[in-house]
Amino acid sequence: MVNNSNSASGNGKKHNGAASPQTDITDAESLSVAAYIADLTAEMAQLAARGKLPMLAYFLNLARVEAQMYVREHGRQGISGES
Repeated sequence: MVNNSNSASGNGKKHNGAASPQTDITDAESLSVAAYIADLTAEMAQLAARGKLPMLAYFLNLARVEAQMYVREHGRQGISGES
């Protein structure tokens, strides 16, 4: 029988792939994840630019902007939706 709780590397850590449909993620968690991704991709885009990898820097900046837009749009909804 296969043990699905371990990753393919066999290091005993649980594999954290994409969230399953059964996983409920709160709006606050989604905002937190998006903000974290925005920060990481900004740093990675700078590294890519310094490493003379312009196409990679471009795509990382696209991901950064998308994450920032999500935070801006959904964060505002959370504030205006509260009574």
